[in-house]
Amino acid sequence: MSVPESPPTAGQDSLLPMYSSAAIANRFLGVAPASGSRLTPMKIQKLVYIAHGWHLAYKDRPLCFETAQAWRWGPVFHDLYHSVKRWGRHPITEEIRDYWDGEVYVVEEDEGGFAVELIDAIWDVYRRFSAAQLSAMTHAKGTPWAAVYKRGKRYAEIPNDLIRSHYRELLRESSGAG
Repeated sequence: MSVPESPPTAGQDSLLPMYSSAAIANRFLGVAPASGSRLTPMKIQKLVYIAHGWHLAYKDRPLCFETAQAWRWGPVFHDLYHSVKRWGRHPITEEIRDYWDGEVYVVEEDEGGFAVELIDAIWDVYRRFSAAQLSAMTHAKGTPWAAVYKRGKRYAEIPNDLIRSHYRELLRESSGAG
């Protein structure tokens, strides 16, 4: 799995905000057109999960206040799934509305800019991968998904501690300390 070349450079932010999966997804949808990309529900799920994982690794805090779940094709955020399922395998054509209140939220500004910089860095690294490739990365042997997924049980929770450990290991490996 690839790593953003350098972590964002935000200052002290012990009280970083956490976002809905839809808000994070909308940030990706906002930056994708500049590179001629269109995002499907599967790809957006994986990008949100990857951003959440890297945020845990760098900041020891979740980016998304929702819990990732282990589904058949990898990690999924339940609320995001229900917000984007109407597109099926087709590109998402509009901003995603929050599952609970129908509002459109986007990660645009946060204290220190860390979340925005991280999401943009994740996009720069992972945009070249297809939805299927991202799915394979996020549910391969040795991933948090693989540790909790049980065939036939659709909603196994993926604890943030597992996600954090996994992405910290990727960070160590990428810096040559692994």
